[in-house]
Amino acid sequence: MALRRKPENKRLTLRLNNGQGHPPISGFPLEDEIANAGPRIEIEYCTKCRWLIRAAWMAQELLGTFEDNLQAVALVPGTEGGIFEVRLAGGGVIWSRRAEGRFPEITELKRLVRDVVAPEKDLGHAEPPD
Repeated sequence: MALRRKPENKRLTLRLNNGQGHPPISGFPLEDEIANAGPRIEIEYCTKCRWLIRAAWMAQELLGTFEDNLQAVALVPGTEGGIFEVRLAGGGVIWSRRAEGRFPEITELKRLVRDVVAPEKDLGHAEPPD
Protein backbone atom coordinates (compact mmCIF):
# COMPACT_ATOMS: atom_id res chain seq x y z
CA MET A 1 0.00 0.00 0.00
CA ALA A 2 1.43 3.34 -0.97
CA LEU A 3 0.17 6.90 -0.83
CA ARG A 4 0.82 8.89 -3.95
CA ARG A 5 0.27 12.63 -4.32
CA LYS A 6 -1.03 13.81 -7.64
CA PRO A 7 0.70 17.13 -8.28
CA GLU A 8 -1.98 18.45 -10.66
CA ASN A 9 -4.77 18.57 -8.08
CA LYS A 10 -2.88 17.89 -4.83
CA ARG A 11 -5.22 15.06 -3.83
CA LEU A 12 -4.00 11.98 -2.04
CA THR A 13 -4.73 8.71 -3.73
CA LEU A 14 -4.60 5.36 -2.02
CA ARG A 15 -3.23 2.70 -4.33
CA LEU A 16 -3.63 -0.93 -3.30
CA ASN A 17 -1.88 -3.90 -4.84
CA ASN A 18 -0.09 -1.82 -7.49
CA GLY A 19 -3.35 -0.43 -8.82
CA GLN A 20 -4.73 -3.88 -9.63
CA GLY A 21 -7.70 -3.62 -7.24
CA HIS A 22 -8.04 -4.73 -3.67
CA PRO A 23 -5.62 -7.36 -2.43
CA PRO A 24 -7.11 -10.62 -1.18
CA ILE A 25 -8.08 -10.51 2.47
CA SER A 26 -5.80 -12.80 4.39
CA GLY A 27 -6.59 -14.15 7.82
CA PHE A 28 -10.34 -13.69 7.42
CA PRO A 29 -12.11 -16.43 9.44
CA LEU A 30 -13.82 -19.12 7.47
CA GLU A 31 -17.51 -19.75 7.92
CA ASP A 32 -17.01 -22.90 10.01
CA GLU A 33 -14.56 -21.06 12.27
CA ILE A 34 -17.17 -18.37 12.86
CA ALA A 35 -19.73 -21.04 13.74
CA ASN A 36 -17.35 -22.42 16.37
CA ALA A 37 -16.87 -18.99 17.97
CA GLY A 38 -20.07 -19.41 19.99
CA PRO A 39 -23.78 -18.90 19.53
CA ARG A 40 -25.32 -15.77 18.10
CA ILE A 41 -28.14 -14.10 20.01
CA GLU A 42 -30.80 -12.02 18.27
CA ILE A 43 -32.93 -9.39 19.95
CA GLU A 44 -35.94 -8.53 17.82
CA TYR A 45 -37.65 -5.34 18.91
CA CYS A 46 -40.69 -3.35 17.80
CA THR A 47 -39.66 -0.30 15.80
CA LYS A 48 -43.11 1.29 16.13
CA CYS A 49 -42.85 1.06 19.93
CA ARG A 50 -39.35 2.63 19.85
CA TRP A 51 -37.73 -0.20 21.81
CA LEU A 52 -34.34 0.10 20.09
CA ILE A 53 -32.67 1.69 23.13
CA ARG A 54 -33.94 -1.04 25.46
CA ALA A 55 -32.77 -3.73 23.00
CA ALA A 56 -29.35 -2.06 22.60
CA TRP A 57 -28.90 -1.82 26.37
CA MET A 58 -29.74 -5.51 26.80
CA ALA A 59 -27.36 -6.40 23.96
CA GLN A 60 -24.59 -4.42 25.68
CA GLU A 61 -25.22 -6.20 28.96
CA LEU A 62 -25.15 -9.62 27.30
CA LEU A 63 -21.98 -8.84 25.36
CA GLY A 64 -20.26 -7.56 28.49
CA THR A 65 -21.22 -10.62 30.52
CA PHE A 66 -20.69 -13.28 27.84
CA GLU A 67 -17.89 -11.72 25.78
CA ASP A 68 -15.99 -15.05 25.61
CA ASN A 69 -19.09 -17.18 25.04
CA LEU A 70 -21.01 -15.39 22.28
CA GLN A 71 -20.19 -14.85 18.64
CA ALA A 72 -22.50 -11.84 18.41
CA VAL A 73 -25.65 -10.16 19.64
CA ALA A 74 -27.71 -8.84 16.74
CA LEU A 75 -30.45 -6.23 16.91
CA VAL A 76 -33.29 -7.11 14.56
CA PRO A 77 -35.87 -4.41 13.79
CA GLY A 78 -39.30 -6.03 14.00
CA THR A 79 -42.30 -5.10 11.93
CA GLU A 80 -44.75 -7.05 14.07
CA GLY A 81 -46.30 -4.63 16.56
CA GLY A 82 -45.22 -5.10 20.18
CA ILE A 83 -42.57 -7.74 19.50
CA PHE A 84 -39.63 -8.09 21.85
CA GLU A 85 -37.92 -11.46 21.61
CA VAL A 86 -34.49 -12.68 22.63
CA ARG A 87 -33.52 -15.87 20.83
CA LEU A 88 -30.67 -18.00 19.57
CA ALA A 89 -30.07 -17.41 15.88
CA GLY A 90 -31.63 -20.37 14.14
CA GLY A 91 -32.79 -21.73 17.47
CA GLY A 92 -35.36 -21.34 20.18
CA VAL A 93 -36.78 -18.32 21.91
CA ILE A 94 -35.08 -17.42 25.20
CA TRP A 95 -37.53 -14.65 26.14
CA SER A 96 -40.72 -13.39 24.55
CA ARG A 97 -42.45 -10.30 25.86
CA ARG A 98 -45.70 -11.49 24.31
CA ALA A 99 -45.55 -14.88 26.08
CA GLU A 100 -44.40 -13.48 29.46
CA GLY A 101 -46.47 -10.29 29.38
CA ARG A 102 -43.49 -8.14 30.41
CA PHE A 103 -39.88 -7.31 29.68
CA PRO A 104 -37.21 -9.39 31.43
CA GLU A 105 -35.16 -8.03 34.29
CA ILE A 106 -31.56 -7.96 33.10
CA THR A 107 -30.39 -10.42 35.77
CA GLU A 108 -33.21 -12.76 34.76
CA LEU A 109 -32.23 -12.53 31.09
CA LYS A 110 -28.54 -13.13 31.90
CA ARG A 111 -29.44 -16.30 33.82
CA LEU A 112 -31.57 -17.58 30.93
CA VAL A 113 -28.85 -16.86 28.37
CA ARG A 114 -26.21 -18.37 30.66
CA ASP A 115 -28.23 -21.59 30.97
CA VAL A 116 -28.12 -21.92 27.18
CA VAL A 117 -24.63 -20.69 26.21
CA ALA A 118 -22.41 -21.24 29.28
CA PRO A 119 -24.10 -23.28 32.04
CA GLU A 120 -20.88 -23.42 34.10
CA LYS A 121 -20.47 -19.62 34.20
CA ASP A 122 -20.89 -17.90 37.58
CA LEU A 123 -22.87 -14.67 37.29
CA GLY A 124 -21.90 -13.34 40.73
CA HIS A 125 -24.55 -10.95 42.05
CA ALA A 126 -27.00 -11.95 39.30
CA GLU A 127 -27.25 -15.45 40.78
CA PRO A 128 -30.31 -16.15 42.92
CA PRO A 129 -29.52 -16.62 46.65
CA ASP A 130 -29.21 -20.23 47.82
